[in-house]
Amino acid sequence: GNNNGVLTSSVKKYGNNALHLPDSAALVLTPNSNAIFGSASNTDFTVEFWHKSTGGAGQYRALFVKGNHSTNVYDIRAYYAVNMTTLYFDIDTSGGDYSITATGLDNVSTQFNHYAFVRQGSTTRFYYNGVQKGTASVGTGTLNADYSTLQFGKSYVGGGTS
Repeated sequence: GNNNGVLTSSVKKYGNNALHLPDSAALVLTPNSNAIFGSASNTDFTVEFWHKSTGGAGQYRALFVKGNHSTNVYDIRAYYAVNMTTLYFDIDTSGGDYSITATGLDNVSTQFNHYAFVRQGSTTRFYYNGVQKGTASVGTGTLNADYSTLQFGKSYVGGGTS
């Protein structure tokens, strides 16, 4: 799925093109059912990608969210503070809400960086360019499978769209 994202060959990490999400554009992935993670909703999973920020607006700058895209609720989400050096990774499971705050991230807008958000057993981790930047114990709860889309580049965070 797509919401006004465009392919560009002028700024890319690999191959011929990269997805560019200007202004309020987003990439929306919609599976055939509500279980976007399938059986991984209560087991291990990894969400990873390369990203280079080219700007943005609002108090928060969304990377991705699996959540309600018009209210401040989610299963998982990752977003930057306006300073673009602090990243938040939130996960909501049947056991509660958990968060990782990673600070001191650099090169966000000058190069492509590798992001990996990992759940392994009862622990979630955030890796930035292969270096673990934060961890949280989330128990063994199941991801709340309330939302059927995974959206890159746009989310409802902190009372507004980012």
